[in-house]
Amino acid sequence: MSIIKFIALSLITLTFNLASATMTCAGNPVCESVEVLTQVKISDAMLPPGNVNITYPMNSYVRYIAGAPMTIGATADANLLVNLSLYVNGELIIGGATGTITTSYIPQTAGLYTLLVEATYTDGSTSSQTMTFRVIPAIQTGGTGYVQLIRP
Repeated sequence: MSIIKFIALSLITLTFNLASATMTCAGNPVCESVEVLTQVKISDAMLPPGNVNITYPMNSYVRYIAGAPMTIGATADANLLVNLSLYVNGELIIGGATGTITTSYIPQTAGLYTLLVEATYTDGSTSSQTMTFRVIPAIQTGGTGYVQLIRP
């Protein structure tokens, strides 16, 4: 049995196992034996890093209230993942080595905020995604809480 390895773009290793098989070639002297492909294997350790996605907030059209908690989160393919981090306006909020992170975040003032999720992989490469969301001022209700404006 022969083993042939191909490395494509230094990212994926393909291993082909070849087994010898004999066949009759109807008198053709060139065709005494043939190599038959029996297995193809892609090495998981060589797969390229995957995608990273913001999961919360789900879209940039929702408005959040200053001083009220909101959920932020992201996912990344765990293949070769070293770290997954969430930043709001450049400040690290949470980081970890798992493929999913979620936390509560309280924007303190009204304005535009930028959420950045960045995944770092074992080969040093990174994947990222950004989203901008708007925070509106809170309306005081006698100093006891906040009122959220909801569209009818």
